[in-house]
Amino acid sequence: MAYLLVDTKERAISTNQATLDMLEIDGTVQASLGKTLAELFLQRTRA
Repeated sequence: MAYLLVDTKERAISTNQATLDMLEIDGTVQASLGKTLAELFLQRTRA
């Protein structure tokens, strides 16, 4: 099951590979943690 947990500043604090695959985000879960939603989705549109 895909999930993406963010803090009050919209930074990813927990997720899994299923989420990254579903959103077509390259990289590892560890590399995604700490990024904001904007950074994650901008990365997706640049790929």
